[in-house]
Amino acid sequence: MVKKQPTEKQKKLLKLMSENISKRGFTKSVYKMMIDAGYAESTARRQVGITRTPAIREGASKIVKAMEKERDNALAAMKRERPKAMYRDLANATYKLTKNIQLLGGGETAREKHIIKWQE
Repeated sequence: MVKKQPTEKQKKLLKLMSENISKRGFTKSVYKMMIDAGYAESTARRQVGITRTPAIREGASKIVKAMEKERDNALAAMKRERPKAMYRDLANATYKLTKNIQLLGGGETAREKHIIKWQE
């Protein structure tokens, strides 16, 4: 089986994701990073279509591991530094990291269930 190489946009997106993770404060959303990588706005709004491709999933696995480590550090800091740190900031970081880990790792980012019941 021949492994498909990432496209130039995918390479740029992975580079932007990696750079963004390494910055304190995680300054860009996945949407913004996709726009910066050259994706159309309509594509950037449907992030799952891109983030679930094999090339992105493979490249994002290292990024996800780094994010999990950052999340674990934020959780540890919540316990250790409550008097010094803004708890809401640590909780916000934990929330954002968890959501992005789920998104980049191919997991669910929401628990939506659609049920249609027909009345007779």
